[in-house]
Amino acid sequence: YYAVTHGADMCPIGTKLLVDDLLRTREANHASERHIDDLRSRLSRFADAFQCDIHLIRPAQVQDFLSSLKVAPRTVNNFRMAISNLFAHARLRNHVPKDFDPLKDMPRAKEVDGEVEIYTPDELVALLTNARSEIVPYMSIAAFAGLRQAELSRLDWEEIKDDHIVI
Repeated sequence: YYAVTHGADMCPIGTKLLVDDLLRTREANHASERHIDDLRSRLSRFADAFQCDIHLIRPAQVQDFLSSLKVAPRTVNNFRMAISNLFAHARLRNHVPKDFDPLKDMPRAKEVDGEVEIYTPDELVALLTNARSEIVPYMSIAAFAGLRQAELSRLDWEEIKDDHIVI
């Protein structure tokens, strides 16, 4: 039990190689292109910061990395989730001990709920009038259809009908 949980049969791997393996695995499991692109973007930055074997990364280093990003708390938590996926993949592939989790005791960034604001009709007219022509349909649907950004990004032109949108 000790050998299994503490990595006696562990196969060390560099962070960049592990990121590549995770992305290949997610693609093979038909994860969405958006999810894969998000993981690639976030984990590439992580791999650039940690050019070492994954099992050598310590909690304080991950915390310092997240702090160094200088981004909003929600974005920090999104990076944290991607990194958590990477460590889980490392455990699954036996690249770290089974009990290895540098994020275990690390608190999530505190997200402050801001007040939701709604554009006035004049503000919306100004936005649509000054927007590049190719994004006016997207902005119009976003303004009037009540879709979340993730739903908007998955829309295809053939789903937009004269009198309704197929979601």
